[in-house]
Amino acid sequence: MIVTALLLSACSSVNAGSASKQDLERAFAEDPAIESMDLRVANDLPWVGGVSGDIIAKEGLDEVDLRALIERLAKFSASHKGGSVSVGVISDGVQFPVSEKQSAREAYLAFGLSLRDDPRVGSVEFDFGRSLLMTAESPAALFELAAALPEMLGPLPTEVTDLELSSSDGAISLEGAPGPWLMYAERVWAGAARYGATGLQATPELVELRVQREQDVEDARFRGSSQLRVWWAARRCLGRG
Repeated sequence: MIVTALLLSACSSVNAGSASKQDLERAFAEDPAIESMDLRVANDLPWVGGVSGDIIAKEGLDEVDLRALIERLAKFSASHKGGSVSVGVISDGVQFPVSEKQSAREAYLAFGLSLRDDPRVGSVEFDFGRSLLMTAESPAALFELAAALPEMLGPLPTEVTDLELSSSDGAISLEGAPGPWLMYAERVWAGAARYGATGLQATPELVELRVQREQDVEDARFRGSSQLRVWWAARRCLGRG
């Protein structure tokens, strides 16, 4: 055991995560496609750890240069000796995971480009591949995108089991696994204008609607269902429909 530890210390850093971060920063310090790096270090155990985070691409990077940057990062990650390297590229607000497999990188690239070029989209981010976090420019845009997402997510190599969707004005927040509840939340919001609605939060189990006036609460509840909870501006809960 002592001999093994001495050999490891001779060829690698005891803080593998910190060393990996330094290696990544040195390798891409002069990369013309990179604006900055937002990196996190994990030094879990002696000689065990890694670096993760995002590489921020320069604004307006075209598809060819973006693809080339992703491939350079993938090659570095695959050949790096020591701690693990797990990063994504953020280009104009959209995150592109850098996967080990070429087919996975292509799928994420196609998905990300379709959203990056969509004026309705504010930002897109993956959380451990299983969650998708997205903001849209308006409530209407958010529901349009939510309806299209199941088909768009199909080709991705990892199943997205959780959505965290919000409008940039903060009015709408949707969180949960893709499903019919998204259509119910859209119907509630579509009919909410008559009640002076100011916001909606929804999960597969519950939809919460905020209205401006207390007198609008009863109407909204009457036209809703057991999944609907209505609030007025003072944030006092008036119960479920």
